[in-house]
Amino acid sequence: MNNKNRVSAAIVLISLYTVSLGDTPDIPVENLFGFPAFDQVKLSPDGDFIAMTAPVGDRQRLVILETDKLKPVADFEVPAKREIYEFWWANEERIVFSLARRLGWLDFPTLTGELYGLNVDGSRKFPLAGNVVKDAAYYTVLDTYPPDREKILVLRKDIRKGSIARSRPSAYLLDIYTEYRGETGTKIGRNRLKEVAFSPLPHGELMTDGEGKIRLAYTLDSDGAFKVQHRLGDSSDWKPLKSLITPEEAMLRGGDPFIGFGADNENLLYMAVSEQGTSALASLNIKSQETTIIYQHPDFDVEPRNVMLSRDGKEVIGVKFIGDYPENHYFSESEEAKLRQGFDKAFPNQLVRVRSMSEDGRFALVIVIGDTQPKTMYLYDAKVGQLRFLMGTHPHLESSQLAYQEPFIIKSPEGFSLHGYLTLPKGKETDLPLVVIPHGGPHGIRDSFLFHREAQYLANRGFAVLQVNFRGSGGYGREFLEAGVREWGQGMIDDIALTTKWAIQTGVANSKRICIYGGSYGAYAAMMSVIRYPLLYQCAIGVAGVYDLTIMNESDIPFLSFGQAYLNHVIGTDEAELKLNSPAFRANEIKVPVFIAHGGEDDRAPVQHAYNLRDALEKEGYGYEWMLAEDEGHGFFQLEHRLEFYKRLLKFLEKNI
Repeated sequence: MNNKNRVSAAIVLISLYTVSLGDTPDIPVENLFGFPAFDQVKLSPDGDFIAMTAPVGDRQRLVILETDKLKPVADFEVPAKREIYEFWWANEERIVFSLARRLGWLDFPTLTGELYGLNVDGSRKFPLAGNVVKDAAYYTVLDTYPPDREKILVLRKDIRKGSIARSRPSAYLLDIYTEYRGETGTKIGRNRLKEVAFSPLPHGELMTDGEGKIRLAYTLDSDGAFKVQHRLGDSSDWKPLKSLITPEEAMLRGGDPFIGFGADNENLLYMAVSEQGTSALASLNIKSQETTIIYQHPDFDVEPRNVMLSRDGKEVIGVKFIGDYPENHYFSESEEAKLRQGFDKAFPNQLVRVRSMSEDGRFALVIVIGDTQPKTMYLYDAKVGQLRFLMGTHPHLESSQLAYQEPFIIKSPEGFSLHGYLTLPKGKETDLPLVVIPHGGPHGIRDSFLFHREAQYLANRGFAVLQVNFRGSGGYGREFLEAGVREWGQGMIDDIALTTKWAIQTGVANSKRICIYGGSYGAYAAMMSVIRYPLLYQCAIGVAGVYDLTIMNESDIPFLSFGQAYLNHVIGTDEAELKLNSPAFRANEIKVPVFIAHGGEDDRAPVQHAYNLRDALEKEGYGYEWMLAEDEGHGFFQLEHRLEFYKRLLKFLEKNI
């Protein structure tokens, strides 16, 4: 299929494969679900080095490479069950990085609050802040470019009762070349130089302007209210800022709409709500508190990560987001904007991001990803005008092996536009076994036009794969987002069923060969779907699922400052309603084979969810398949467990559909 023919069309399938390409060899499961060759990448300010995170066995490393020869010059091995959450080039020779705890692939990484430093030659490798230096506090980097580039600004939060949710943030200047060397039990080490700001709010975050001055404090409060205060400079008083986002939006979207200050440091770039109800790029004048919309789309949300800033961060170049396909909208006519447009043209219908640039503009790291293109890294050298391939995350996969994702849009009875993706086996288009994969979350998350390992795995084995962004998903405006509240087991399930029926009506799916599978909320949706629509699906699979809404308070969600308010809002507090919408209380209505997989150390969906569903099935005398990995979290992170799961998943599908 030619990319030029891949255009959107409402209500109907965008396009189907009409040319048989013959049998496609099976892709080894290891090639799809093994650890990627790299994750995060950034250029040094002078462009001489590339830093990237990369797995080595069951550990992760921060690796520094020479840009010209890609020769490793230094690395740092992360402790077991930890990963590098983020890293920053503080100057041309030194990197600072933070660690996170992550057990499963569905886990949201939990920051440990520890900071480390490393030179490009491997020297001066030591911890800088946090528990690792006996300081019971959480640290993250606020700004890496104060006037003295041997120091950085860090945010500090006290850890109280195992949580930072209610700690009042403070900002410190940290010497990144001096080891901590504080005495056990003390808070101050030689490298933490002075406190430069103390938040006026009881918890939350601080933000700097373009000069490294702390200008903004914000928090998502325990009642879900989004509170913001600002000041004009380091020494001025804090003042409340007008309400920028409703409590409902803050909880559902995540509560952080900010991008940064503009070049004049008087205007704050953030995501506002447009007249159409979509999230739009806006500028707020701090003094007048007047908002100007810079860009809005009538159908799709723009998120902070979608905004393209110039390499010095002073100009908004444009926005880049995924609607049904990737979209690029430029506001600037600068040379940098023209360069980025050239990258877009080189990779049509793919998401192309300039990950970082050298300060002189000569080098740029370019990341490309699409439906048949796993994340791939290129280096652009402006001196010779050359874009050079460096590496891909999945070097053993060829794009020719992978199946296209085709967007579709259908209307729900309530009038919602339901956007989704259909992935078909190569050379096949009708009467197929279908696997429906609802995404997790469920609020504010969405499936996109990007490489999806599970969809490719199943399409390669002969299954059609259906993914739909049901009501409550992110990306489609306020009304659609809020329509998912209190609809976990009702409206969301109806949307999934509607698109499944559509796949049958178009002739793509065989009505007697349909299974539904998901992780986290997707696992919940799988089980509720076979309860609510017993004649539509022939089996259900759940990994790391939520199955009993009456025990949601036992998860890690209430540990967030707004966690309890979020749960009360999205699922309610009425016990009868919670039970009605819990698969564990309706197991007698499950009439199809089910496969339950879970991790014993899951904090987001504690393993009791899986036990409760299993016990209810046993009480009814129903059979089930079971996989429990005691030392895994929210999903299977360890390679042996991950490969075992996907092999068992395939056998279960082959047996039942």
